[in-house]
Amino acid sequence: MRNLVNKTLELAQLNAKSTFLDVEEIMLYDEVNEVLQTKKLMFLEKNITISNNISRQLIVQVDAIQIKELFDNIIVNAVKYSSPLENQITIDAKDEGYQVIVSIKDNGIGLTSEQLEHLFHEFYKADISRHYLDSIGLGLSICKRIVEKHGGKIWAESPGLGKGSTFYFTLPTTKKKSNNGNNTS
Repeated sequence: MRNLVNKTLELAQLNAKSTFLDVEEIMLYDEVNEVLQTKKLMFLEKNITISNNISRQLIVQVDAIQIKELFDNIIVNAVKYSSPLENQITIDAKDEGYQVIVSIKDNGIGLTSEQLEHLFHEFYKADISRHYLDSIGLGLSICKRIVEKHGGKIWAESPGLGKGSTFYFTLPTTKKKSNNGNNTS
């Protein structure tokens, strides 16, 4: 019950127009590694291999606390719904100039196209196997609000059931393009 109340309050706060982010320049690789370190025991217990392929030089302009929450929610979901045979999660980021496209790919239970349509709706759980007592169906809604508060978008893709999923979202970078095409910070 406490988890439901906390997550509902967090979602309400993110939905409020008066909520502002504490934006700073951060090294994305380092922030992701901090999240991964806090989940190290969970990865060992589930025999999951994590690959953080994000460039060590990639700087984003975000609220560090919110970004940690975003990565935590998506990574925990990937672990929950991982394949019992082959457990691999790959985190990557592609610098697009003004934004970064982050991907978190797993080889878990996958999703149907119908499930993908509702994935970020509040309290949505795709099927019976996702109805864990510790999960209330707000994690991905919170992720969506965090990304939107940063001016980005979030989506997921899956080739189907049993074929894994990839979650994508965009974050702002600190790079600005000058008229002659050179990057400046």
